[in-house]
Amino acid sequence: AHILDGSYNPFALDSAKGVGPTGKAFDNPAALADSAASGLTSQHAPTRTFDFNASGSVFKLPAGDVKLGFGGDYVRDNFSEIPEAIFFSGDLLGLNGNNPTISRDYGAGLFAEFHVPIISQNMNVPLVRSLNLSLAGRYDYKTVEGYANGSSGTTLSHSFTTNNPKVGLRWMITDDLLVRGTWGTGFR
Repeated sequence: AHILDGSYNPFALDSAKGVGPTGKAFDNPAALADSAASGLTSQHAPTRTFDFNASGSVFKLPAGDVKLGFGGDYVRDNFSEIPEAIFFSGDLLGLNGNNPTISRDYGAGLFAEFHVPIISQNMNVPLVRSLNLSLAGRYDYKTVEGYANGSSGTTLSHSFTTNNPKVGLRWMITDDLLVRGTWGTGFR
């Protein structure tokens, strides 16, 4: 509107005032102030987490203590992004509002690990200072939810579980030479 009535000169700086080539006076700061609009997008993203774990020696073998560690965790993430209506009115040039979005995910996991000493230095086995086995596993459950069209429409949900084992062997040949290997699975 201000371009059409000549009170804003698009070819001058936004801070310029004066008379345009048509002889019409313009005041860009006043025209911009009159046309100004603002809007907010509200975002909310709380996260809740709980976890626990414990570890210790379970029993003793000739090579040393068998150790067990176990635990679990829970996480819940919520997310919402709600723009004000002005973003959808068409009054803001170059600013397109996102659709309102609401989503959440939550899940839990359990894990355990055993550390088993097979041979120790005290056993005097040639070429073996120590030999240790580790066995571990983790179970996870996760659900992700949202809505078609951002914040309204059909609820979309996907759940999955995963089991991830891990096996490791640690062979200390001398104080200066260590061989170890691990096999396991995982996910992100």
